[in-house]
Amino acid sequence: MFSHLASIIASVMFLFICEFSSAYGQTIEDQKAGVVKITATIDQQRRIGTGFIVSIENDTAYIVTASHVVEGAALTVHFFPNPDKDYGGTTRNMQEANSKGLAVIKVQGPLPKGIRPLSLASTFDVKGGEKATVIGFRRSPPIQWGVLQGVLTGQIGADLIVSGAVANEGNSGGPILVEEKVVGVLTEVLDDIGYAVPASITQIILKGWGLSIEQDSAQVERKDEAAQTKPTESLPPGEPILNISGIWRDSNYPSNVSQITQDGNRFKFQRRGVLPNRTQFESVGSGTITGRHFTSHYTATYQWGATSVGDCSGTVSPDGRRMEMNCGDTLLGSFFVTAIRP
Repeated sequence: MFSHLASIIASVMFLFICEFSSAYGQTIEDQKAGVVKITATIDQQRRIGTGFIVSIENDTAYIVTASHVVEGAALTVHFFPNPDKDYGGTTRNMQEANSKGLAVIKVQGPLPKGIRPLSLASTFDVKGGEKATVIGFRRSPPIQWGVLQGVLTGQIGADLIVSGAVANEGNSGGPILVEEKVVGVLTEVLDDIGYAVPASITQIILKGWGLSIEQDSAQVERKDEAAQTKPTESLPPGEPILNISGIWRDSNYPSNVSQITQDGNRFKFQRRGVLPNRTQFESVGSGTITGRHFTSHYTATYQWGATSVGDCSGTVSPDGRRMEMNCGDTLLGSFFVTAIRP
């Protein structure tokens, strides 16, 4: 049932790491002002990751990063305009048990002056050869807000962007930028090759979590506490969590059945059914629901032995009896699902 995130997959071969220089002008400094350092502590063990601001609402900053950076950890955030000050962060939303998942953390003020959200590209068709920038926190050499310059090399699969040989673990959760727009979120680095979720998918996930962003947010600077920025829309505070436990059936394929169990705003599900080509399948997954919006991740197994993974985000009707979701799968591609609960 819950499937989502079909998309663009691109590889990025980065050529060198550099510090800011006048050749980049103010643009790189502006971008650094939207990138944060995340220190995650678990059992007195620390790991470093990267995140970037997507929204500033009153005196709260909302930051996108990779879920594995923050899962189960106490969080400390550092902003570029005031890099020596510790800010406590809390996890707002997260794709759990997903090695390539996303998370949103929030930091409540007073925030430093000069921070700004970065703008996510609504669409981006990787052709290969585009100049790209990554900002993050490499372990070696240990450059703070280090800038990587390179080129995108093209699309290679579903929902992953692969970066080149200079990205490493400290860059996880950071942005990949082309022409001042974020085109991907780095979620995993293996053997100096990084994988990222495209910005178009990131926007779907953020919308599912009830977080609004401005398309031109990279041009809006938070100059002081009273900066007049356009407020973002969010779910009404205290909106009750819908109960979606029970049996659900696809409206177009009633033989496809899902069993959902829910605990607070988190849920798990098992699903079985038949594809339009009569191939039998089974899947298991989990997700979160905020108000009427939900996101989920799953693994599916097909009768011939193949497997796939996918994600989905969507909304539940106010009476809790109908779901509509945009889905995507590494094997099946993207699709739309409507499910009903008898």
